[in-house]
Amino acid sequence: MDSLTYILIGTGLSGILLAIWRMYWLKKLPAGTDATAQKTEQLKKGNTVATRIMFMSLGITLLVFSILMFVKGYYEESNNGFLAMSYLIGAFIPLLSSYLSMQGAYRAIVEVNDASETSLSATFNKLYRYSTAVGVLSLSVNMVGMAFLFWLYDDVIGDNWDINTVLNVLTGFALGSVTSTFFLRISNSISNNSNFRAKDITDKADFAYRYMHEAHPLSNTRQSSWLFNKIVGAGSELFDTLSSATIAAMLVGSFFMNAVAVQSYYEFGTVLLPLAIAGAGILSTVLVSFTFKFNDKSNVVRTINYAEYLSSGVMLIASFFLAQWLLPSEWEVPKDDKTVWVYNSMGVFWSTLVGLVAGLLLTELNEYFGGKNSKGAGYIIAESKTDAQSGLWAGLNTGYYTAFLGAFVVAMATIGAFYFAGIYGIALAAVGMLSNSGMHLASNAFGAISSTIRNMGENNSSDEAKARIKEMDIAGQNLSTLSRVFTNGSSALTAIALFTAFYFLSGFSGIDLTELHLLAGVILGMAIPFLFTAGVMQASERVAAQVVKEVNRQFTQNSYLSNALEIVRKYMGAIEEATETERDLVAAAKGKTNDAKMTEVSVYNSLLAMIVPAGIAVMVPLIAALLGGEAMLGATVAGVIAGGMVLAFSQTFTGNFWRSSKLALEDGVKNGDRVIGKESEEYRNISESDSFGRPYMQLVSPALNVLIRFIALMALFFAPLLVQTGGTTTVNLTSETEWIVDDQSTAEDTERSPSDGSEDSTQPERIMSTEKDEAEK
Repeated sequence: MDSLTYILIGTGLSGILLAIWRMYWLKKLPAGTDATAQKTEQLKKGNTVATRIMFMSLGITLLVFSILMFVKGYYEESNNGFLAMSYLIGAFIPLLSSYLSMQGAYRAIVEVNDASETSLSATFNKLYRYSTAVGVLSLSVNMVGMAFLFWLYDDVIGDNWDINTVLNVLTGFALGSVTSTFFLRISNSISNNSNFRAKDITDKADFAYRYMHEAHPLSNTRQSSWLFNKIVGAGSELFDTLSSATIAAMLVGSFFMNAVAVQSYYEFGTVLLPLAIAGAGILSTVLVSFTFKFNDKSNVVRTINYAEYLSSGVMLIASFFLAQWLLPSEWEVPKDDKTVWVYNSMGVFWSTLVGLVAGLLLTELNEYFGGKNSKGAGYIIAESKTDAQSGLWAGLNTGYYTAFLGAFVVAMATIGAFYFAGIYGIALAAVGMLSNSGMHLASNAFGAISSTIRNMGENNSSDEAKARIKEMDIAGQNLSTLSRVFTNGSSALTAIALFTAFYFLSGFSGIDLTELHLLAGVILGMAIPFLFTAGVMQASERVAAQVVKEVNRQFTQNSYLSNALEIVRKYMGAIEEATETERDLVAAAKGKTNDAKMTEVSVYNSLLAMIVPAGIAVMVPLIAALLGGEAMLGATVAGVIAGGMVLAFSQTFTGNFWRSSKLALEDGVKNGDRVIGKESEEYRNISESDSFGRPYMQLVSPALNVLIRFIALMALFFAPLLVQTGGTTTVNLTSETEWIVDDQSTAEDTERSPSDGSEDSTQPERIMSTEKDEAEK
């Protein structure tokens, strides 16, 4: 067994222990105020109901799919039934990580809310400790799962397996994680958006509903679903993205293992490098989490951005030394009978750097155009002075421009990574970008907890604490918006990495657009994200209608709620004008809502609503493969990735710009001698745009991210089957053959890959052949 695998497993276990210790440290602190602790328990109960329903549905799905995985692995060459075990482990680990993160979140809410009564620095430092623990935990459980399974299949169970079989079986881990993500991300996004949508509908239908506050049936349910979606949904999405990118890079790396230089230097180097880079991401996140502290004068967003830069710097150094340690200075693999691809360790390092820089550029791009104090926010605020439509158009225009810029960054990263290390470089660029995902998970958790505390605890706090909570929430929401664009970019680059693995595994020769049926495949593939988006949005509206029915039912059949509603309606929301008896009746309605039933309606209908969107994701690659084999499948997947990436960027940027503009006005924006705030016409207009854009960034964009990865993984899933059924012909670069090189040739007929980074790509011809070919000659 390679000692590096033990190091990687140990690194992952150490990260898990550190994250749990930090969350346990929160648990050891005093319980906090009774009001906050009671409110947190209500959130916990709501999420317990959601977890029970979701896990039961997910369990049935996993059972069915694991049987299909076993059958596929058992009857497929270079695979076996252990594919089902990889699938189940890949699906279970994100659930475990999500459970531990949520338990820490409940405690963090209480402790951070209490710290707000002390000082701003204490508030931020407690929240930062929990947030970074979430990032470390997700990266660490991912590492342990993949490294442990690789060790198990390569050294214990599969001692006589070849590397193709080991990695084909390991692919089930990524398939399992994306299945869990479909449930934990998309269904929760539908449920969360439906709850907010139902609240808007009921408030507009009857003004009295908006004054019910804690006596509203959606009060606790909305907060529960929001917290669950931000911690569990976003966490599972980045977990799935990292596992998919890492396994794709390992698959591509396996095709270089029998190169003479790799064999003599480090046999498993090209396969284990992606895992090692992901492991370095754990160490960089841990280092940064202990380095940065806040004081009362800290700019929180800027400080956490600096933490991301430091983490990237650590990853830069680690990637350089890992590439030199695990890879020879240069190695060669055959492209065809007359062409040799040449790779080198420095080219691989530069490709990883390209991924890191692309992730930072996406973050800076969103901050520059869509931050709270950005040019984009200022432009939208200025345009919203006229009417809501002007602000709506300003957001859409800015979102479309920046969607192009986001797609441009991903495209340039793909070209740059390919230039330095070919297709292997593209896969490693995705791993390099995602190795820094721990910091983005921390930013996301920071925003989720801060918003939850402000929404539920502000009424029980002093004026000083309210001001600190508000500042923390504004910073947290800004950080959350920044992490969304990173997620879009990393999902797109990961899908491209999976596509490169499909290229190698299936023997896919590329898309010849002069063949009109392949052009049609690209066009249809680009249209699929729009069909999927329509299905998800329609599903959310159907669920919202069911939630509205449950809200009306509770107000009608619950005497406490109906009496309070009539009193609120009687006094037009001015409860202070009511009699003492009437005020007591309104107060008695608090806590009388049936939160469990409300959550059950929302989650159950969201799971049912997922059937059509999930069917689209599963059937598209299957139909494409049946219609035209690997060529049509490749064309369709390429279209899905391109169309889905641009649409996701557009939805995220547009929604972010409206949200950032609204946050800026909540803090107050100076315009000459005038301060534009929450009472302004601009704020009312932008609030309408924000209601329109919220589903964009909280529902549609995350669903598209999952879609493009899922379809790319499904293509990878079908690739060995296409080869086995004769749909294509491939060269197995990891077979037990030796490459014999004839150096007695001229320089004119040889191509070398541009991956060596040199200006002169012409070298003496190297004709690759097997010993059998030489004997025949």
